[in-house]
Amino acid sequence: KVLSLKSAIVSTFARLILGPLIALGLIYFFDLKGVPAGVLFIQCSMPAAVLTYLLAKMYSPKEQADNIASVIAASTFISIVTIPVIVFIALTAFG
Repeated sequence: KVLSLKSAIVSTFARLILGPLIALGLIYFFDLKGVPAGVLFIQCSMPAAVLTYLLAKMYSPKEQADNIASVIAASTFISIVTIPVIVFIALTAFG
């Protein structure tokens, strides 16, 4: 059940945009090149992890767990488009 579609989409885009930006910062800070840089960039661009939902389901109120589930579903759905773009960028920039 999606409690707040707007909240889920905003959180999803924040995750899918801030992840690669943080990865670029780490790549340049640690002066990574080649495969390690590409792997870090791709991994930081993945959708939200399911483990957060499992922890929320165990230790948080149901409303919060449902909101996390919405973010996971939205980020997984949107990543159908973003992952190929991220892999292309990683291959051209770090490959």
